[in-house]
Amino acid sequence: MPKRKDPRVSKKFIVSFNESGFDELGLTKNLSKTGMCIGSQKEVPSKTEIIVSIAVPGEVFNLKGEVIWCRESDDKDDNVPDSIGIKITEAPPEYLNFVEYMRHQNIELGKPEF
Repeated sequence: MPKRKDPRVSKKFIVSFNESGFDELGLTKNLSKTGMCIGSQKEVPSKTEIIVSIAVPGEVFNLKGEVIWCRESDDKDDNVPDSIGIKITEAPPEYLNFVEYMRHQNIELGKPEF
């Protein structure tokens, strides 16, 4: 598997994403300037284009992305969410600045990056 272009920050934020005209909710597992992993009860096929709204303290960012992969949870009895890998195709500069800030916070606090 190729190495990620941008380091990921492990942080949980509420997201809403639109797939086939329906809004779904999820929670980020990690994120970067170019991608994110979302945990959700909704399985989304690869190559699906989606709009993702991510709520961070004091702001909501609207991003465009493409589903790169979706992994179904092994244990549906515990309501464990699926994981959805998103490639971000469009993001406002404020989002990119926010991720850079979060990345530096993780480095300064000695938290691992994934």
